[in-house]
Amino acid sequence: MQSRPSSKPVWEVHQKTPGLWWPPALIILLLISVFGFVHFLQSLLPTQGSFLLLERFALSPTKASGLSPDVTSDGVMYTFLTHAFLHADAAHLILNSFWFYVFAQPLAMRFCAGRHNSTVQQLSGSFIFLAFFLSAAVFSGFIYVLMNLQVYVVLVGASGAISAVMGAAIRVGLRRFQPGGVESGKALSILDPKVFTASVLFIGSNLALLTPAGDFLLFGGDAARVAWEAHIAGYLYGLVMFSYFDRLTLSGR
Repeated sequence: MQSRPSSKPVWEVHQKTPGLWWPPALIILLLISVFGFVHFLQSLLPTQGSFLLLERFALSPTKASGLSPDVTSDGVMYTFLTHAFLHADAAHLILNSFWFYVFAQPLAMRFCAGRHNSTVQQLSGSFIFLAFFLSAAVFSGFIYVLMNLQVYVVLVGASGAISAVMGAAIRVGLRRFQPGGVESGKALSILDPKVFTASVLFIGSNLALLTPAGDFLLFGGDAARVAWEAHIAGYLYGLVMFSYFDRLTLSGR
């Protein structure tokens, strides 16, 4: 005999759990606010000051690898994190913030939910989400450096970490309806047809940037500015490492 799913909408179910919504909303809005605040400060700087800011906090493969004669790699390790909070321009900031807002919601709700109705324990889920985001920024930056050791470029933007959020979110967001929402139930396998299809589309669209046709169709010939290496690395990180971080949050449920 099959059990019928609850007819109540997800938001009604969550009303019984005090404070369930604000921890995930807080961490998402906090990160977006930091993105915006840093860019606002950058916009106030003169051209030379903005250049120095990028020089100091953007991720440079030649510097991070120690190949630059001007600096040792020990002095720029922090840029594996700081690059994620810089953006090239307002359009870059808005686009990243939008996609982060869209995909971070199910993931943050998953990490923060069901923690015995305790605000403190729900906040611990927010810290786990933050750890996931920051570690994804480091990993995607590391892969970007490895693939651009001889190239004098700099990496800015949170797109690598946001790609990780996307990769993790599809493992819970593409499931069939769950009475408890994205917070409950088992996540989809990496090899699930829906996850696999989404992954092929994401990775394929990034690799398409390497072709003239893909470059023109997707970015109007300006794909050289797109860090496809960080995107793919971040996505794969989120896809695989979601299980580890999800287990951390499950231990408190």
